[in-house]
Amino acid sequence: SFRQTPHTFLGTFHSRMPFDAKKKNVADDYDPELEAEKEFESHSNGSGGSGRKKSATSNGVEKNGKDGGETGEETKSGDAISLGSQGKPSVVYKEAKASRKKRCRGVSGSSIKKDGGRFDYGFDNRDDYDDVSEDEMDDMARYVKDNYNGHIFDSESDDFSNDGFRENSPLPETALRLQKCLIEAIKDPNAQEALHSMTEVLIEFFDEKARLETIEKALDDTILHDDWTTSGAVDRMAEYKTVSLLAKIIDQGLISVDAFDAHFKRNPGDSQTLRLMQCAVGFYQSNAPELQGDLLSEPPKEFSDIAEDLCRSGEVSCVKEALLGCPFLHADVIYQVCNNSTNSMNMDVIFNASKTFKDLISEKVMTVAAINAGVSRFLTELRDTEVDLPAASSLAFLLVSYCIESPACIDYNVYRKCPRPRKFLRKRTASSGRLSIREDANEDCTESNYLEVA
Repeated sequence: SFRQTPHTFLGTFHSRMPFDAKKKNVADDYDPELEAEKEFESHSNGSGGSGRKKSATSNGVEKNGKDGGETGEETKSGDAISLGSQGKPSVVYKEAKASRKKRCRGVSGSSIKKDGGRFDYGFDNRDDYDDVSEDEMDDMARYVKDNYNGHIFDSESDDFSNDGFRENSPLPETALRLQKCLIEAIKDPNAQEALHSMTEVLIEFFDEKARLETIEKALDDTILHDDWTTSGAVDRMAEYKTVSLLAKIIDQGLISVDAFDAHFKRNPGDSQTLRLMQCAVGFYQSNAPELQGDLLSEPPKEFSDIAEDLCRSGEVSCVKEALLGCPFLHADVIYQVCNNSTNSMNMDVIFNASKTFKDLISEKVMTVAAINAGVSRFLTELRDTEVDLPAASSLAFLLVSYCIESPACIDYNVYRKCPRPRKFLRKRTASSGRLSIREDANEDCTESNYLEVA
């Protein structure tokens, strides 16, 4: 069973160090931004502030020098700073003002435009960037514009604010705040602030019934829109961390097991939300190691094997029992099946993967929400996948086309996340599902002509 699989622990609780008054000036008139500007200003002059003392003149203007007798027009190192004259513009002032503008545009004063978009392409240093020609960057920018603009990700739509949360969410205000706390908490579930922020929202309700209803509303909306993915990078363990946090809430005494049981009786459905809530009760009752902060850092190897078996054979009955016990890993299994099937470059394997998804739903092993989340995360990483698999967009489009066919196993909004095909594909022979990239085409690749079947 899952509880018997080897655990890779994430570590102990993280806590923020208190503010050190001995190292920082905490006077009422202390302004850290101004101090940072002064420090940056001194470094920008090339001196780093070494060997200089500041002294105030009678009119309150500071000047630099080794003693109070120097005029400030020139230091021992020969740096011209012109701080003594208020009648003409200061060179340092102009440079500092320009530096502030630069720092507002990007990291360490570098704007993305200035660096040619190297951050967009994942280059860690300029040496990597210099190896890329302007033509290659133009080709990539043109491809992203042509292929991905029509198939937007949820986080890029107008419905989302700058912090990744939907501005027109139908959730009540309290449920929305709990949802935000939950999404932030799973980034580091062992941090003290993770559980504390969720607790602050829940204690606003005096009865457990209202608390559970708020949790269900927040989880329902998060799962429906896969906000775990749209708020940031793909987190393969998002549902697992959520279950662990809910189990800790039970352990803290905020909600009793009896209240959960009563909630399940009032809501006898089989949604992904209720499955995760039931797992949280199971974690608590079995005194799972997650209650002490021992969390898995990645899915167990057994579930990678399950994904390979589903992709290869499509036999749901062989893995049904293992999957039913761990609904918090369903989306990751689907994510791995998507990757394995497209990497096979085999039309039959891709079709069988979509058929397996439909069988998992019809046999009530997984919910549509879990399939949606797994496929959505696969599509979110598609741009990176194309680096190693040039035909990834065409193979992904073939997969979602099978999935959306009746009976559909994914929602249409997930289907829309897939970019249009970029490479022409050809089925090699009538008896084999092997696909190859066709380079002899003299037309634009579209959804209607990307695939040639022998």
